Amino acid sequence: MKDTPHRISMAFALGIFVGISPLFGIHTILGIFLAHVFRLNRFVTIIGVYITNPWTIIPIYTFLHLGGGKVPWYTENLS
Repeated sequence: MKDTPHRISMAFALGIFVGISPLFGIHTILGIFLAHVFRLNRFVTIIGVYITNPWTIIPIYTFLHLGGGKVPWYTENLS
């Protein structure tokens, strides 16, 4: 990589930030887009996105599943 250590760490930090965001389905696209906007290394940004995603997906999906069961028009019992 031809970037400085500072720019590589900025790209990785951007990837982690995008990876922990609740915008499911667009992490990769958003990471690539923001890396392009800030002229950072896209490959390092995507590595940051994919490292944080497995750690956040289980708690967030659990919360969404439990929260979705509380929607008034949801008729199936989760118990």
